[in-house]
Order: sequence, then C-alpha cells, then structure tokens
Amino acid sequence: MATHPDYPGASSRIKNGKEVWRYRANRSAQQINLPGLPGEPPFHIAYTNALQGSVAVTPKRKADTVAMPGAALPQTMGAAMRLLLASSEWAEKGRETQVNKERYLKQFLDRRISDGSTATWRDAKAAGIDFHRIDALIAEIKRAKGNNVAKRWLEVINDLLLQALRAKWIGALPTYGLKVTPKQSDGHKEWPREYREKFEAYHAIGSAARTAYVLGYWFGDRRGDVASVGWQHIIEEEVETVDGDWRNVRAFNFRQSKNRELNGGVEVYHPILPWVDEALAPLSRDTETILTTGYGKPFSEKALTMRFQVWTRQAGIPPGYTPHGLRKSLGNHLAELGLSQRQIMQVLGHSKLSSSDPYVKKADKKRLSIDAYDEIERRERRRQLRVVK
Repeated sequence: MATHPDYPGASSRIKNGKEVWRYRANRSAQQINLPGLPGEPPFHIAYTNALQGSVAVTPKRKADTVAMPGAALPQTMGAAMRLLLASSEWAEKGRETQVNKERYLKQFLDRRISDGSTATWRDAKAAGIDFHRIDALIAEIKRAKGNNVAKRWLEVINDLLLQALRAKWIGALPTYGLKVTPKQSDGHKEWPREYREKFEAYHAIGSAARTAYVLGYWFGDRRGDVASVGWQHIIEEEVETVDGDWRNVRAFNFRQSKNRELNGGVEVYHPILPWVDEALAPLSRDTETILTTGYGKPFSEKALTMRFQVWTRQAGIPPGYTPHGLRKSLGNHLAELGLSQRQIMQVLGHSKLSSSDPYVKKADKKRLSIDAYDEIERRERRRQLRVVK
C-alpha cells in the first residue's frame, strides 16, 4: 500500500494490474474511491470533496471534521496565497493596495470552481489550472461585474500563479496572453466653478465642510492628507525665488500618506494663500489635525468621503462630486493657467511627470481650439471685407 505526503489519508493498491487510490479519514471511516492519480484535477477535486465531507464512523455517533483557520492544501491556490502574503513584494505595497487586493483575492479563492462542485478555487491545485478555465472564469466576471472588476481578478490570479511558478509547482504561467482591457473613464468629476461657488456660499468659514473644501481644492490634497494634516506641518522660512529675491513664506510642508509605508511618501510644499489663511484663522490650534469632527477628533478617509456627500447635497450640488474631484479641478486650473508639468507635479505631489499629462493635454486642447477658431474668424472677416470692396 502506497501513500502520498500531499494527500493525508489517501492510499493506493494494485487492482487488476492498475494502481487505484482511495481516501479514508481513519480505520473506522467509510472508504471513498479517488479517480486518477495524485496531482491530477479529478483526483484533487474528489480528494477535496472527500476531505470536506468526511466523518469518522463509529456504531454510536459521527464526529465532524473541523477546518483549521488559514489552512491550505499543498500546492493549491490557497497555499499560493500564503506565499504571496509572506513575500517581499507584498510587504512593499501600500496598505490601501493590500486591502484592495485582499478583497479580490478572497472573492476569487472562495468562489466555487463549478456550479456542481463544492470545491473552491482555494483548493484548486496550481498545476491543474489552465488558460481556458481562467479565460472562462474571467469572461463570467466581465458579464456579471464589468471589465474593471475582471481586470482586478486577473491581476490577483496572476499574483498567485507567479508564487506557484517561483515555488516550482508549475512550469509556466497558464494565463500568459490573457488580458482584460478596462473601460475608459474620466474618473472623478471635476467641480465646475458654479458648484464651487455654491459650496462656498452655503458652508461658512470655520465649518468642517469649508475647511475640508479649502484643503482639498487649494492644495489639491488627497482625502487621506486632508484628514491627517496638522498644525505642526506649517513652517515659516525665508526662501530665495527664481528672480533672486528673498521672501518670507508660510507653507504646509509634509509627506503624503500615499505610499508612505513603501517609500516615505512624496514631499509636498504648499505656500499658504491669503484666502486659505483666512479660512483657517478661526480654527482651534489645540486639535490633533486641522480638520476635525464635531467631537474634535480626526476624520477617517471613509467618513470624510461620506460627509462630502452630505455637504454637497446641502449646498444643492448633484451627487458624484467627491473630494478627489477637487484635486482634479485644481490640476485642470493649474494647466489652464499655463503652468508647466513639473509645477503641476510638485503642487499635486505626483511621483511621475506623466501623471500631469492629462491636465496639460486637456488645457492644450482648449487653447489649440481657441487659436484655431480665432484664425478661422480672422480669415473669414478678411474674406468678407474683400467681398464688400
């Protein structure tokens, strides 16, 4: 009788010249036949079903098997998940990225492999996964949840398969060549001037709404920085300008929360404009953060987003205008003023120059169109003058 280290409780014997396998939880348990050989998909699925449904049989009672939290069968996608969470590349990701990926990983691993099976993708052997099965799964997700979610699923599946490849459970990535093109979107809505003016008219200086708005728009900060920036981040110093003059500058100087755990975050320097100073003047200096709740405590990022939904509704602004939309509005405003990509990059705290491209391109489109139509009008007027003469 032969056994296999990856499949406890499974054993084989020779029957009619052929090796056949069976599973038995213990000596008194019922024997369950397993098709194929260890490592093959039919064998693994049957073993998984037997393991999940196995009970110890005695003349008097049945004892249920108990799954251990975090347990994973060898060389399965669940085991690959454990390798991923322990990897250096996972540790280098920002916490927000980890949380988002963990959500999609759990959705994938907990999904049943097929409608007629109790086995989930968590228990699927990495070696048994092929291109066509994942292609069919991704097609299902596309139909049910759209291209953007399907793209996230494929990303985390590839993360797991890469761990399996490194562990030599598989010889190549079975998803090679499989891609999902996300649907193009303009992202967060830019706040038009009329909506910004309505917000300012309704929410008075000194209110949490106005403070959040000022930090979000005039500094272009992400919601995490709007929620966490404090009075200790204000500095005052003499700075030499490009024309050689020395100026006394009060500014917010801090590192952004995005990727702070990974690389310390991008450092930003926001000189305080007169109207920003006016908006901050009535606020208490005894709080941990500049923006506080009614109880004097900092906002969480999620709570701040939810409050903006209330504040915009109170000001008569349609749904869909978010804190990040204020950041986008500032980026477009800077580009329309003719500022360089590097200046926009510095104000918004981008880590790459290319991140400023959308703002500059949008502003350039407007300028080019205006110049073109100015030329059309100029030439048309000249033509009309010739006709009159």
